[in-house]
Amino acid sequence: MIRKIIEIGHPALREIAKTVPKADIASKEIQRLVDDLIDTMRYANGAGLAATQIAVQLRVCVIE
Repeated sequence: MIRKIIEIGHPALREIAKTVPKADIASKEIQRLVDDLIDTMRYANGAGLAATQIAVQLRVCVIE
């Protein structure tokens, strides 16, 4: 699912993202987030995208 990328100046970009525990990396929720990050990054013709850029305060990113 393509998510909205938040803009510079959005307060969510100043928040500290939480670490994802190793046990949660394989969870359906995190895998769905990674899929959404990939879809959103490709839609925006980007080379990478962090979860915080779609207002999800987790330390997750994708790079292509």
